[in-house]
Amino acid sequence: MTETTILALAVATLAQALFCVSVLMVKALNSPKHLLLAGIFITICFASGGPAIETFAPERLQQFYYFTLPAYLLMPPLLWFYTGWLTAERPWQMKRRHWRQFAPALLAFAIIVAEILLFPDGKLSQVTIEDAPVGIMLFYALLGMVHFLLFLSLIPQSALYLFLIAKRLTKYRSRLKNHFASNEGRGLEWFVWFLAVFVLVWIAALLTILAQNVGGAKIMPREVGAALFLLLVWSLGLLGLSQRPGFEGEYLDEADEELAEPDGSEDAPESEKYQRSALTDERADRIAARIRMAMERDQLYLDPTLSLNKLSKHIAVSPNHISQTLNETMGECFFDYVNGWRVRSAEPQILANEKTVLEIALEVGFNARSSFYKAFKRETGKTPGEYRKAERLEALST
Repeated sequence: MTETTILALAVATLAQALFCVSVLMVKALNSPKHLLLAGIFITICFASGGPAIETFAPERLQQFYYFTLPAYLLMPPLLWFYTGWLTAERPWQMKRRHWRQFAPALLAFAIIVAEILLFPDGKLSQVTIEDAPVGIMLFYALLGMVHFLLFLSLIPQSALYLFLIAKRLTKYRSRLKNHFASNEGRGLEWFVWFLAVFVLVWIAALLTILAQNVGGAKIMPREVGAALFLLLVWSLGLLGLSQRPGFEGEYLDEADEELAEPDGSEDAPESEKYQRSALTDERADRIAARIRMAMERDQLYLDPTLSLNKLSKHIAVSPNHISQTLNETMGECFFDYVNGWRVRSAEPQILANEKTVLEIALEVGFNARSSFYKAFKRETGKTPGEYRKAERLEALST
């Protein structure tokens, strides 16, 4: 029963992954960046497809397992580039220098091909020095050593990329607050949970492979691993296929390119990005006055899709200068500043208690009830209900 369960989970994982790959290959005709996600699904196929190959093509099982190492080495850089595509402030492009990060996987692939050509039947244990030239045996031993070292490099490589991805996502959350007043659909919360499950499965898989090769021990039941791989593919397929880059449609304008940092420096602090700006204190004060006028007179905060670029066009000021003014002169990021206006606009309606909280939230520019509650609590220290009750008690006491 256990083997049947493992096989069913493995087949389901492969079927979902291959379907997602086919969809992404069609999308890649217009946007080659979709190949990054397709590559992630393919590597998951190699990581999880063993039981299916063992059942339906047992004669190919050994060759299949040969290519799991290149797949494992491909996964971390693919995830890193996919994260970069989702979080880039400007249209992300694959650069020539990026290909160097695939070198370990390409080296492992070359070694596997050489091993298969030397011993196509995989019967090295039956080969003696008398059966083959010493040079070939030494060459094969060298390949085996490099192969083993590449396997050992998986752990530090995976840890490094995980650190870089976590750092990138943290910076991305901060950048979102400087560009958008509402971040629904852009926060990539699902991707954080996906990475958490992925790390769990990844570590367990590596330890299992190591333990089985060293002492035959089992770190995690096979059915648990198979179920987790299915969860990974299901979540990545359900959410990854529909996920668009967070800044898509709001990429940096050409007018601001001269103020932008070179590719790869988006992780720099905002203060460093402003060092090249020629914005004076007097100019910043004038921009601050324009921003306040746009909120107070034009009530721009009521627009649920308000972004830094929209505000920039409305007051005819560079997005970079607006962001710098908000952060350095007015002491707030764009997200907090706009939502502060929305909350203050909602306070009289909360006290009047003539509409539902959701109706009030939508009227003042929020896209969701939960976002309104978070912003209201941050601005007032109370929930809408607590705020209404406290104001009534204060009115009665006076």
